Amino acid sequence: MIHLFATIVTASLAAGPGPLVPGDVWIGTRTDLYGYDIEAQIVAVMPPAPDILYNSVRLGPEGLIYVTSTFDSGSSHRVRRYHPLTGALHDTFSDVPQLRFPADVAFGPDGYVYVLNQNSSFSPRGSVTRHDADTGAYMGTLVDQFAGGLSAAQAMSFGPDGDLYVIDGNSSSVAVFDGTTGVRQADLAFAGASFGALRNLQFRGDTLYLLDRGAAAVRMINLEDFAYVGDLVAPGDGDLISPQGFDWDVSGDVFVVDSDGSLTKIKRFDGETGEYLGLVGIPLNASSPRALQFLPLTRPADVSGDGHVGYDDLLALLSSWGSCAGCDADLTGQFGLPDNTVDMTDLMRVLSNWG
Repeated sequence: MIHLFATIVTASLAAGPGPLVPGDVWIGTRTDLYGYDIEAQIVAVMPPAPDILYNSVRLGPEGLIYVTSTFDSGSSHRVRRYHPLTGALHDTFSDVPQLRFPADVAFGPDGYVYVLNQNSSFSPRGSVTRHDADTGAYMGTLVDQFAGGLSAAQAMSFGPDGDLYVIDGNSSSVAVFDGTTGVRQADLAFAGASFGALRNLQFRGDTLYLLDRGAAAVRMINLEDFAYVGDLVAPGDGDLISPQGFDWDVSGDVFVVDSDGSLTKIKRFDGETGEYLGLVGIPLNASSPRALQFLPLTRPADVSGDGHVGYDDLLALLSSWGSCAGCDADLTGQFGLPDNTVDMTDLMRVLSNWG
């Protein structure tokens, strides 16, 4: 049964491990943040905040949720971090003056956090600022407001080649910037289909997936030659109307958050065939969805997979000690999710499950 805890306050959320668990999903609308458990039961992970306008929700490499937002009718611009399971505010990552209508964040291969700014009161508008991953301090600009040529950027992500890919305004193309110098290298336009206004993007394997808000579809781009190779979700499948965010769950299915007038709907599709699998739960009575972010699962202490936690697992963990993105020995982290590091948190989990 659907239930909504609308009166939960941040202080009470900080006290316990819930209400979310690994494998659940965060949903961001223009004015609220929500959590869905895997059975589509709704919990409000933050109380309503009418003076806040949210833009994006991203999971950081250390396991925190990054949320870009504009406060007080545009007078203050911030990136805040939240505990992924409790929803409690962790900190204000950055509110430096260089942030102007932040639209998205991306995590660079160089270890910095990058913020996409729409700079709505200026023309040209878009810029990408660089920030220290620990303190949020402004460390310079990667894409200049004037030289970058962005107009009203929506979303960005670093590709496997280290370059930065940006969806700009209501465009049907993707701007590509050198990930080190910030120089605009290319504008990817795609032949073979009628693309609408793009809203979001994700890299998975050898494919770039584009969420096409204008055509209500999920497009697929081959990374070898950047050719359009078809649709994972064809235009209008699942009665998509105005998709705003998408992500893959732990089973490999893709979930799309869709705007339907005053309702926010979450729709599930087969991650390989694109077959529509149905509506997830009851539509949320909230307009203007912005983002959808799944939480990864923790990994079992039996690293070797032999059904026993012992010296083999301990040796596997110690041999991977330190920075170790995506490795089996990264069991969990200080915020309850894998954090791309093998450290004492993982060691304690192996020892506590010994036998």
